[in-house]
Amino acid sequence: MPMKACCRLPWHKLLIWCNHEQGTAMKIPAVWLQQIIEKAGLHFGLLFQHEQNSELYSRLKLRAQELQVDDVPAWIQHIAQAEWSGPLQQQLLPAFTVGESYFCRDPLVTQWLIQQWLPTIPADRDAPIRIWSAGCCRGEEAYSLLFLLSDALQSAGLQAGLTMVATDLNPEFIAKAEQGIYRAASFRHGNATFRQRYFSALPDHNSWQVQPQWRALIKFQTLNLMATQPHPAAPFELIFCRNVLMYFSPKQAQHSISRFLQQLTPGGLLLLNAVEASIATQAGYSGFWAGDNYAVPATALAARELQPKVLATDTSLTLSLPATFSSTTFLPATSQVTLPQTPPPSIPRARTEPVPAKAEYYLQQAKTSADLQQPEQARHWLSQLLTLTPDSVAGYLLSAQLYRQQQQPRLAMQALQKVLYLEPDLVVAHLFKATLAKEMGDPQMALKQLQLCTQLLQHYPPALDIPYSDQLSAGQLDLICQQLVAEMSE
Repeated sequence: MPMKACCRLPWHKLLIWCNHEQGTAMKIPAVWLQQIIEKAGLHFGLLFQHEQNSELYSRLKLRAQELQVDDVPAWIQHIAQAEWSGPLQQQLLPAFTVGESYFCRDPLVTQWLIQQWLPTIPADRDAPIRIWSAGCCRGEEAYSLLFLLSDALQSAGLQAGLTMVATDLNPEFIAKAEQGIYRAASFRHGNATFRQRYFSALPDHNSWQVQPQWRALIKFQTLNLMATQPHPAAPFELIFCRNVLMYFSPKQAQHSISRFLQQLTPGGLLLLNAVEASIATQAGYSGFWAGDNYAVPATALAARELQPKVLATDTSLTLSLPATFSSTTFLPATSQVTLPQTPPPSIPRARTEPVPAKAEYYLQQAKTSADLQQPEQARHWLSQLLTLTPDSVAGYLLSAQLYRQQQQPRLAMQALQKVLYLEPDLVVAHLFKATLAKEMGDPQMALKQLQLCTQLLQHYPPALDIPYSDQLSAGQLDLICQQLVAEMSE
């Protein structure tokens, strides 16, 4: 299954995936896209809204270009009408998955695990603790958990070690995770000490590789949650599956949660993100907040089986807020749960939370709400973020994208101007500005911005990841710029 944030068309990808055709007629019948959407749901578990057709079309066009397809409409017709064999699914995966992740991206849940969960491990336990990262993308999450929890176990004087399994739908992501080679974009929250502790610098001076003794502790494998293939050998103490279930249908989500819970030890936990908490509770699985994640215990499966009639009819299920945040925050409107003013009693309320952790939480919630086509909720989270950190480049980029989706290009341009004030040479911002200028009927400005993008990209090695581009390389972005210029010249 497309794990993590890897399985959709997220806001930050939309900035750069050539979706400048928004509002213009696509050159293929809509029925073809509908057929592709149905097959993506069948084979990958992905759900697409009608409003995402133009983005999907742009992604397919880009994938066709990468495959050097000459007749794009004929290729799209073929994949719409053909049976999706294994090889064809692998060919199409890059059009549906993106690998947006980085090290140490979830400090609050990591802190909770170290402070609240690890003390429950018996001091004399010899057997290793087993963890499954279901949706590992390129491996950053799995390695982060391995590093930090291993060190915490050692510091606590516990004998138990860790063994991990990490899975993802995309075999290219798994191959990269096994290599364990990462560029600077993956170390947004990892400083030089972090890199020196767990990585070895490579000769190109732009990338680092996870040290062999750490790589040996994780087994990476390709896994599609929608397929009938066996899951990794159970049981596990912890299963992480975040930013996945919110793109499933309710039936698919319930089925996946049930399977996960069956693979936990009696005291094990399934950890979901904050938005997915409402999905779990509406499906009848009750849990509690673990930092800013929602933990569903293995016992929730049996509890749900004992009360099927109540769960089927009762819509007043209560979901409390994360203990680390104020009750003024809220979950997206798709949730039908109520939010009481007090945190769960099992987790004490933190006095204050570090600004970087809160800012990251607000940003992730804003991104998630935007992905789910919930602009009002996204605006709420952005307001929280920009009040806390007025110099958030990522916040203003998302704000610009939201304004664009709401057909307010001038406000989008104003948000981009704030981005460029903070980072004048940010390639992604100039590329987005070119897209907006074209949509506003100013081709001269669009071409000027594209030329500026090309000039800036010349200073980067082609394989180097560009900041805020979701790990797109300079070479890939240069290809996108060329495509935009060519289409403007038609």
